Amino acid sequence: VLKKDDNYYSIGKSFREVMGTSTQLFTDFLMHDHYVWNSARARAHHGTVEVRPCCQQPWHERMAAATLALGLIEARVEVTEYFDRQLGAQAWPRLSQHLDEVVVKGLAAQEPCPDFLKHVLQFCERGLARRGEGEEVFMAPLHSRLIQGKNPGQKALSVFKEEGIDGFIKFAAIAKF
Repeated sequence: VLKKDDNYYSIGKSFREVMGTSTQLFTDFLMHDHYVWNSARARAHHGTVEVRPCCQQPWHERMAAATLALGLIEARVEVTEYFDRQLGAQAWPRLSQHLDEVVVKGLAAQEPCPDFLKHVLQFCERGLARRGEGEEVFMAPLHSRLIQGKNPGQKALSVFKEEGIDGFIKFAAIAKF
């Protein structure tokens, strides 16, 4: 969808195609900025970075996604170097393909290289530890998910299949605190 003279119109192309041919790239990007539904994205209008899955975590693991995002920021140099070493010039296409697989298969998706996620989590944990705030303890659910090979959505689906809606409600309910 593009906007011209306060009217919106569909042009039958993907966002990626439009951005690759736009003559007013930044204006078109800003119009779509709040519709780019990535897990994490720059919000140019607000001057922030939005990390969407932070509000979608199981209650007892509610800090996991925010901790991961902060860990990635703190370990950005090491993570980038690791991507370059492991994936080289194909880093972006391989990570994009991995994302597509993860959306369908969750943690059952084949990693771009052996122990890829384990190494990324380790970099993040070390980056958080360097801050000296003790935040790395909130990484524990992420390590557990990786070991179990199931993310929260996969766990929820398993509970629903095995225990039905009543079991799922108990599983997803926020415990009294």
